[in-house]
Amino acid sequence: MDYAFAYIASTGGLHKEEDYPYAMEEGTCEMTKADAEVVTISGYKDVPANNEQSLFGGVFDGHCGTSLDHGVAAVGEKGFIRMKRNTGKPEGMCGLYKMASYPTKSK
Repeated sequence: MDYAFAYIASTGGLHKEEDYPYAMEEGTCEMTKADAEVVTISGYKDVPANNEQSLFGGVFDGHCGTSLDHGVAAVGEKGFIRMKRNTGKPEGMCGLYKMASYPTKSK
Protein backbone atom coordinates (compact mmCIF):
# COMPACT_ATOMS: atom_id res chain seq x y z
CA MET A 1 0.00 0.00 0.00
CA ASP A 2 2.83 2.38 0.77
CA TYR A 3 4.02 2.31 -2.85
CA ALA A 4 0.46 2.93 -4.09
CA PHE A 5 -0.06 5.83 -1.68
CA ALA A 6 3.31 7.34 -2.66
CA TYR A 7 2.41 7.01 -6.36
CA ILE A 8 -0.97 8.70 -5.85
CA ALA A 9 0.63 11.55 -3.91
CA SER A 10 3.33 12.08 -6.56
CA THR A 11 1.04 11.98 -9.61
CA GLY A 12 -1.60 14.44 -8.50
CA GLY A 13 -4.35 12.08 -7.36
CA LEU A 14 -6.92 9.61 -8.65
CA HIS A 15 -10.27 10.01 -10.34
CA LYS A 16 -13.34 9.29 -8.25
CA GLU A 17 -14.85 5.84 -8.67
CA GLU A 18 -18.18 7.30 -9.78
CA ASP A 19 -16.46 9.41 -12.47
CA TYR A 20 -14.19 6.67 -13.82
CA PRO A 21 -15.34 3.25 -12.56
CA TYR A 22 -13.11 0.20 -12.59
CA ALA A 23 -14.24 -1.94 -15.53
CA MET A 24 -12.53 -5.23 -14.57
CA GLU A 25 -11.14 -5.65 -18.08
CA GLU A 26 -8.06 -4.73 -20.06
CA GLY A 27 -8.32 -1.69 -22.28
CA THR A 28 -7.05 1.80 -22.83
CA CYS A 29 -7.46 4.91 -20.71
CA GLU A 30 -10.29 7.23 -21.65
CA MET A 31 -8.38 10.45 -22.09
CA THR A 32 -11.62 12.45 -22.34
CA LYS A 33 -11.99 11.87 -18.60
CA ALA A 34 -8.66 13.54 -17.87
CA ASP A 35 -10.44 16.74 -16.81
CA ALA A 36 -12.64 14.95 -14.25
CA GLU A 37 -12.15 15.84 -10.58
CA VAL A 38 -9.38 13.95 -8.78
CA VAL A 39 -8.97 13.00 -5.15
CA THR A 40 -5.56 13.92 -3.78
CA ILE A 41 -3.49 12.88 -0.80
CA SER A 42 -0.31 14.38 0.57
CA GLY A 43 1.31 11.08 1.52
CA TYR A 44 0.74 8.24 3.95
CA LYS A 45 1.48 7.10 7.47
CA ASP A 46 2.29 3.62 8.67
CA VAL A 47 0.39 2.27 11.66
CA PRO A 48 2.59 0.70 14.38
CA ALA A 49 2.77 -3.05 13.73
CA ASN A 50 0.75 -5.50 15.81
CA ASN A 51 -1.19 -2.76 17.58
CA GLU A 52 -4.96 -2.99 17.25
CA GLN A 53 -5.59 0.19 19.24
CA SER A 54 -3.35 2.23 16.94
CA LEU A 55 -5.21 0.93 13.92
CA PHE A 56 -8.68 1.67 15.24
CA GLY A 57 -7.90 4.60 17.53
CA GLY A 58 -8.39 7.61 15.33
CA VAL A 59 -7.29 6.21 11.96
CA PHE A 60 -10.78 5.69 10.63
CA ASP A 61 -11.78 9.13 9.54
CA GLY A 62 -11.03 7.79 6.08
CA HIS A 63 -9.61 4.64 4.49
CA CYS A 64 -6.86 2.39 5.71
CA GLY A 65 -5.00 -0.29 3.79
CA THR A 66 -3.57 -3.46 5.22
CA SER A 67 -2.25 -6.72 3.86
CA LEU A 68 -3.50 -10.11 4.94
CA ASP A 69 -1.48 -13.30 5.41
CA HIS A 70 -4.08 -15.43 3.66
CA GLY A 71 -5.85 -14.99 0.32
CA VAL A 72 -9.39 -13.71 0.69
CA ALA A 73 -10.27 -13.01 -2.94
CA ALA A 74 -13.51 -15.04 -2.82
CA VAL A 75 -15.00 -13.17 0.13
CA GLY A 76 -16.06 -9.63 0.71
CA GLU A 77 -18.85 -7.12 0.72
CA LYS A 78 -18.42 -4.55 -2.05
CA GLY A 79 -14.68 -4.30 -1.47
CA PHE A 80 -14.79 -4.74 2.30
CA ILE A 81 -14.41 -7.77 4.54
CA ARG A 82 -15.39 -8.42 8.13
CA MET A 83 -12.62 -9.56 10.47
CA LYS A 84 -12.87 -10.60 14.10
CA ARG A 85 -11.22 -8.21 16.56
CA ASN A 86 -9.73 -8.97 19.98
CA THR A 87 -8.38 -12.39 18.94
CA GLY A 88 -5.63 -12.36 21.57
CA LYS A 89 -2.99 -12.48 18.82
CA PRO A 90 -0.82 -9.34 18.52
CA GLU A 91 -0.91 -9.60 14.72
CA GLY A 92 -4.69 -10.04 14.64
CA MET A 93 -6.70 -12.41 12.48
CA CYS A 94 -4.84 -13.23 9.26
CA GLY A 95 -2.06 -10.81 10.20
CA LEU A 96 -4.38 -7.80 9.88
CA TYR A 97 -2.33 -5.61 12.25
CA LYS A 98 1.13 -6.48 10.88
CA MET A 99 1.44 -3.89 8.14
CA ALA A 100 -1.26 -1.19 7.85
CA SER A 101 -1.03 2.33 6.50
CA TYR A 102 -3.41 5.12 5.63
CA PRO A 103 -3.31 8.12 3.29
CA THR A 104 -2.83 11.61 4.69
CA LYS A 105 -4.99 14.43 3.40
CA SER A 106 -3.79 17.21 1.15
CA LYS A 107 -4.04 20.63 2.71
